[in-house]
Amino acid sequence: MRIERDPLGSLPVPARVYYGIQTRRAMLNFPISGRRLPPVFIRAYAHVKLAAATVNRSLGLLDGRRAAAIRRAAAEIVAGRHLDQFVVDVYQAGAGTSQNMNLNEVIANRAIEILGGRLGDYARVHPNDHVNMSQSTNDTFPSALRLALLFSLPGLRRSLLECETALRILGRKLGRTVKSARTHLQDAVPIMLGQEFGAYASMLRRARTRVEESGAPLRRLNLGATAAGTGLNAHPRYAGRVARQLSRQTGLRLRPATDLVEIATPFLYLQLNGNPQSQLQVSRATPAEMDLFKASSDTQSNPCWWSLDALRLTLWPVPITSADVLTGRYMTDLGVPTMRWNGTSYDFQTPDGRGLTGDFANDWFTSCEMLVRARASYLLAVTLHDPQADTFQMRWLEEKAKIEEESDARGGAMRIVPHLI
Repeated sequence: MRIERDPLGSLPVPARVYYGIQTRRAMLNFPISGRRLPPVFIRAYAHVKLAAATVNRSLGLLDGRRAAAIRRAAAEIVAGRHLDQFVVDVYQAGAGTSQNMNLNEVIANRAIEILGGRLGDYARVHPNDHVNMSQSTNDTFPSALRLALLFSLPGLRRSLLECETALRILGRKLGRTVKSARTHLQDAVPIMLGQEFGAYASMLRRARTRVEESGAPLRRLNLGATAAGTGLNAHPRYAGRVARQLSRQTGLRLRPATDLVEIATPFLYLQLNGNPQSQLQVSRATPAEMDLFKASSDTQSNPCWWSLDALRLTLWPVPITSADVLTGRYMTDLGVPTMRWNGTSYDFQTPDGRGLTGDFANDWFTSCEMLVRARASYLLAVTLHDPQADTFQMRWLEEKAKIEEESDARGGAMRIVPHLI
């Protein structure tokens, strides 16, 4: 262990770790979830520190040896090294101050090591005076978050496109599969299952467009604003230079905000609450989440391919009007079998007058339900290249064989139309 000191006193810190006393205090203060900020954010924050050291050196604010050591240490983090040193819980107070100090201390101690010193010898490289020069948590943390989001957007767009494509394919495959649409959690009018999946695909295409549009506001940085947007303790040319330096490092087209006081306004609360006037449209991702939530909720809460009406319309497809459906006229004269629960099982009455009652009718309906579930699961697995597709196919074939056996036992009383099998 090594002993480090700050204005609050002293604390023991593990001897070989790069973080210091401020990080250690944060670990003791916020032992909340055990979760840490993701590596993409840590690397983005290291980009900010690397650019700051470069600009501070070019402005004559930081001597060459310290600047070189800080830049090398920050570059190692950008490359993915030392990520195990970032130990502050994701749930922390102070607008990210503990996370900023975690970066500052790791970079300072690694720079000290590069210069041949011992860890904790902050006279060589100080976390605040040198690594955090011209900066504040209030401008570095939001800027690092912007960079992390920009780094992550291409992957999000690819994922949305792949999901959209899979839903389009599924929509085409199920384009002739009839089901009952649902309104107010009840069966309503007939609809093609493929139409619903096509609608989900269109929702994701719209969400992907919104995500692409969200990138532009993220390119405005508040670096140089320091604590309150006034630029206190930063060189007048720092903001412009650090934005250009970050653009060179990342390949992103970044620029300083025109009003550093305005952009210093806490933005996450505004955007996550959907304020249309907010400058950083993080909230544009929220509709994508809502679209995905709707699609997943529909497929779970809406028995879209195994509802009673879906089975009736699929097994006995006949012309039927909206009025017939909405008024509940599922009568034999429409050519649709009626199903009634007698307290223990379903009774079926087919259009030609044949009746099926008791346990067999109930078992037969259950088998139909399982067959359609199994086939739907198999088609979805194949479309999404799920490795369990073979398992779903086997389950589907087993259900198909079971229902054919039951039908044969009744002299072929219940037949499945071809597109269901």
